Amino acid sequence: MKALCKTFLLLLASCVLASCGGGGGGSHSAFGPPGNDTTLTLTATTTTLPLCQFGAGASQCNFFGSPFISEVTATWRHNDGQLVSGTNTVNVSVTPTNIITFSTLNHGPPPSPPALDQFHTLLGSGPVDVTAGVGTIFVHADNVPGSGILSVTAIDPVSHQTVTAQLTINVAGAAPGLPSTIIASSGGGVYISGSNGPQSTIVTANVLNGSSSPVPDPSGFNNVQFQIVGPSTSDARLTGISATGGSATGTTVSTVTHSGIANVTFQSGTQQGPVQVKATADRSDNNVDNGISDPVSATTTVVVSDGKLFSLTLTSPGSNAPAILINRVSGGVTLNDQTVTIPPDPDATYSFTVSAIGNDRQGNPVLPGTQIKFGSIDSPVDINNNYLISGVHGDPQESGTTFTATDGHFTTAGGGAGPGDSLLVFGKLVDGNSDLESAARIASVHSATSLSTSTPFNSNDTTGVSVNYGPVLPYIIGRAQIGNITSPSSTNSVGVASTTLNYPVSALGHVTAIWAQGTGTDGVTGQTNLVTDINLAGFPGVAPAQIVVSPNPIPGNITLTVFACLYDHLGSPIQGVAFDFAFTNLGVGSGKLDNISTAGTVPDLTGANGCVATTVVTTGIAAATGTDGPSLTFSVGDAFKKVPIVASGNLILLANPSSLGGSGGEVLLTLLNGNGTPVPGVQLVGTCINAGLASGPGVTNAQGQTTATITANLDGFGSAGTGSCTFTTNTGSPTATVTLQGVDICTLNVSPIPPQCGP
Repeated sequence: MKALCKTFLLLLASCVLASCGGGGGGSHSAFGPPGNDTTLTLTATTTTLPLCQFGAGASQCNFFGSPFISEVTATWRHNDGQLVSGTNTVNVSVTPTNIITFSTLNHGPPPSPPALDQFHTLLGSGPVDVTAGVGTIFVHADNVPGSGILSVTAIDPVSHQTVTAQLTINVAGAAPGLPSTIIASSGGGVYISGSNGPQSTIVTANVLNGSSSPVPDPSGFNNVQFQIVGPSTSDARLTGISATGGSATGTTVSTVTHSGIANVTFQSGTQQGPVQVKATADRSDNNVDNGISDPVSATTTVVVSDGKLFSLTLTSPGSNAPAILINRVSGGVTLNDQTVTIPPDPDATYSFTVSAIGNDRQGNPVLPGTQIKFGSIDSPVDINNNYLISGVHGDPQESGTTFTATDGHFTTAGGGAGPGDSLLVFGKLVDGNSDLESAARIASVHSATSLSTSTPFNSNDTTGVSVNYGPVLPYIIGRAQIGNITSPSSTNSVGVASTTLNYPVSALGHVTAIWAQGTGTDGVTGQTNLVTDINLAGFPGVAPAQIVVSPNPIPGNITLTVFACLYDHLGSPIQGVAFDFAFTNLGVGSGKLDNISTAGTVPDLTGANGCVATTVVTTGIAAATGTDGPSLTFSVGDAFKKVPIVASGNLILLANPSSLGGSGGEVLLTLLNGNGTPVPGVQLVGTCINAGLASGPGVTNAQGQTTATITANLDGFGSAGTGSCTFTTNTGSPTATVTLQGVDICTLNVSPIPPQCGP
């Protein structure tokens, strides 16, 4: 018994010690829960705010002194009345956040005046600092009336218990909760019964009061009526759920809002065309079951159609989007985007995404699975990308297979046309002839101005009567000898059929005519017809384009040949492009390019190598001072290259090209005197950084020229190298520099990822 008592006393002593140690003067006991040593109180400049119809964050409501903001002071005290010292953090929250939100003050840096202070981002919950027992919270009214609760919680620094305080903030609306505005909308077009397309959609009514807030949802009665109001021949129906939970179907149904929104289902019949559905509420009592004495309504339209092809429009994402596939020798493709360059094993062909958007007569997307054929013509053309068998006076026989052209040369131009070639007629380019937009195979050629097709042309009767405008339509005849296009394709859920145009990188910029065609239904006669769209384009390269100008810089005050070259992002040349040019900052001097002064368009197009040779003449060019000296800029679209013009009376050394890729190449060096006369018999030398010379340079010939071959290996895994080679005479003057730029192979979208690039 003595041992037992001793044990009990030890336990009691340990409890007493635990209750007294480590502490801080709290009024708590080891045998009961700690008490509250501090209290929070909230006081507000106002607890009723007007509704901000623009939203809590709008500048119209969010400013110092705004009547839409209440300044709430949070005071934190000990039970003895002393403020809690130091800077502490309390947690603040408001609910619901569609009625009120809160912020704190963001003071500008000193010595900024108070006028530059602003509110922090509006919050639903977050921490707020309380310094020396006082913190400030700004409560903002939103655009929904009602009561919001501001809650502040803190951790008692002594008892470590949670201390809370709450304040109710009322946001008063400007109007009672009766309907004032109704907004009707539908989920989109539908298709006739039996069409295999969607035959129903949701029609929605958003009912608002005078404060632009949702009306209160009724209990036990309907507050929105939906009605099909036109056309009278429509056999569509509406289905909705009434306030009692039952289903109602007909041309007029009543239903109830949920959070101010009412819905019904629109169900199509067999009649095509737009159908108007009106939604109505009663401003007098928000109840349509007892009659509508003060209606407020809105109307929406649902388009009902058959989903059969009526029109086609060709489109493509453009070379800046991920639209070009870089085909690979090893199989598969790598998708290009604006950060992608060359895969490890390109096969020198691209595939470009082409799409056709199909609509029916009412403008709804054509039904999924509609087959669309594609084709292209890229030959025969002349050096300027003009089709050789073409004209502007074509006359297709409506509903027949004969095509004639008063300007035809079907048997001679471009070697002549023959069976199997394609005839493209641009009917959409001439008003009243869109139905004659055609892509047809030639069955036989009768003469220079007459041929027959294997399929008949449309009737050109979109008005209900066939119209013949005579020989007024542009046309081209040819075949695909360079590229090809994958065909056919089928439309998806939004009426789009996509395919790929495939072509070699050696033909970038070469003209091609792309066509899409499907079988549709004549909206007037109900007969089947062919729906076609045609676009002219050039085989696109991968963006962004690169312009290289040689020489760079351009010697001033002489006449010389300047080459402008256009390459795609992967270094492939782009032909058939016209550069724009402009001289700038010439001072008292003057400049001409191909005899065009100051600025204009280069008369010739880029050739198969992507380059065009121009004759540049400058006079009176002074020595440049600073970075804005005399220059010549070549541009195409968004791509441009600005090259300085340097005046000098000494020898001039030119390098063509002035820029190469990561593996190098051959460079033509030309040595001239100050007036542009070639300087023969001079030994040139070259030094390279991160590159080498496989041959040359040698001694200049009678034209002042010699060549050098640069070798480099600047493409890498995880990095792209740069290099340069500088050429000069044995005296060290003049100089010409060729730059080299490699590619980081690991930046490519290649699958599988090369092992050198890591996981």
